[in-house]
Amino acid sequence: MDHKKYTHHITYWIIIFILMLIIGFLTTRKPEIPYALSAEEMLAEVQNLEDALTPDKVRLFLELKDITVQMVDLRSPDQFVIGHIDDALNIPVQDILD
Repeated sequence: MDHKKYTHHITYWIIIFILMLIIGFLTTRKPEIPYALSAEEMLAEVQNLEDALTPDKVRLFLELKDITVQMVDLRSPDQFVIGHIDDALNIPVQDILD
């Protein structure tokens, strides 16, 4: 392969790569829900017990078979297989934002 032909091939691939980058940047969307909490806001959310599920609340949901509630198990798939609440959905905690 002579140098001119080789140079043209490299030039074409560089142009294609740049076009792909431009298209990627133009078609990227911002998330609808931003996940940006400061450390103080995150601490306040964790300490807010209004949304916490107590064992009594969970038992009530299970007894009533409330279809508006979806139990999500944040453990690893291996731990989930060992034992879980019936109809619970397994989403490992490291994948929760995906």
